[in-house]
Amino acid sequence: MNGKDQFPLVLVGGVLEGNKRWNISGEVVNCISKSFPGVHPIRPEVEPAIGAALLAWSRHGKGLKLENGS
Repeated sequence: MNGKDQFPLVLVGGVLEGNKRWNISGEVVNCISKSFPGVHPIRPEVEPAIGAALLAWSRHGKGLKLENGS
């Protein structure tokens, strides 16, 4: 990897959400992209715990059914 190759940077956590006056996640991405222009920021649509639960379910709960029948 030479820094120009595209790679994901997953932005999670309350600190990186920032607020209306300060876009801290934008500043983090700008700073990283100076050295690694291939950075591709990703802002998940769900909380990390949801992703962890889905991963665990997919690996260990192959025979499980959700209450709604899915």
